[in-house]
Amino acid sequence: MSKRRSLFLPQDDGKPILFDYYDGAYGKTLRIDVQSPESMEGFSRFLEGLSNGAISQTSVRSIEQAVLVPPLLDVRLVRSGNEGIMAKGEAKGTVIEWNNQQNGWQRIIGLLGPLVAYGRQGKSGHQYLTAPDASILVELALLE
Repeated sequence: MSKRRSLFLPQDDGKPILFDYYDGAYGKTLRIDVQSPESMEGFSRFLEGLSNGAISQTSVRSIEQAVLVPPLLDVRLVRSGNEGIMAKGEAKGTVIEWNNQQNGWQRIIGLLGPLVAYGRQGKSGHQYLTAPDASILVELALLE
């Protein structure tokens, strides 16, 4: 479990999904920190609406277990004709908007599949969900 996680979740039972935005080794990074198989499966199901076309946009704030590290206010996920991710600074914090085509969201669901299986086996791992040249690197870490 990361030290940053313990700063924001001192009474951590492993269920919260921590969203942290910071300057990382490879540039701006959105880290999604998951510490339980149930939360990993739940996050994957959350993204399925975008990948199967049922919804066109959503917000991670709608995930009951979501904890956003300040100054991050929200991560908005949009199914659109464009692919890209950008941060918008607002007076009270930062909002990230992540756009992807439907098949892009399907690709992300495919990338998460092995992590869901790892979680069921109690194994840790991580996966990058954006290309290395994206303006914001999205990394999902499971049990790390």
